[in-house]
Amino acid sequence: TGLIPTARAVVDINRPCNARCRMCYYTYENSHWSKPLEQVRTELLAAKQRGNTSVDFTGGEPTIYPHMVETVRYAESIGLHTCIITNGLALEKIKQLIDAGCREWLVSLHGYEEGHDKILNVQGAWVKVNKAIEILNERGCFVRINCTLTRHNFKDLPRLARHYLDSVKPRIVNFINFNPHYQWGNQEQPEI
Repeated sequence: TGLIPTARAVVDINRPCNARCRMCYYTYENSHWSKPLEQVRTELLAAKQRGNTSVDFTGGEPTIYPHMVETVRYAESIGLHTCIITNGLALEKIKQLIDAGCREWLVSLHGYEEGHDKILNVQGAWVKVNKAIEILNERGCFVRINCTLTRHNFKDLPRLARHYLDSVKPRIVNFINFNPHYQWGNQEQPEI
């Protein structure tokens, strides 16, 4: 009855992002680091040596990491199945990463239509993320969804759930309660 360790590693690859989500863990953090490619390769090799069989890349936004294509190719070449956690805004980079071997994607889709744009603070985010999902589905990728539950999207949830079923067709949807972490605790808590 002991716990079974996961075979999935996580590599936190960068902090830069192409969105400014209202509830992001790093809203109040001012760092803009990206790991050097050699450090990422070292972490991937260590994961493989530990017995991991897959790796989730998180950030910031992994798709805008300058060495992401090389990173995916390396991970796949050593036998680590890759998954990228993304906001789905960098469409051309997503296509390149599919071609590099990434077949699993965890896409953040937090609001419905203009509500999604407002949550990400990016005009046109709804259109871009849905185009990204269309590309992923057309290319036969395994698509999962993250939806963080906040006061900004709770009224959208019925329409959003219907959109997931009718249009996105993900394998898994994670509805995540907002949980203030990192620098959030040092701020006067906004009503999220």
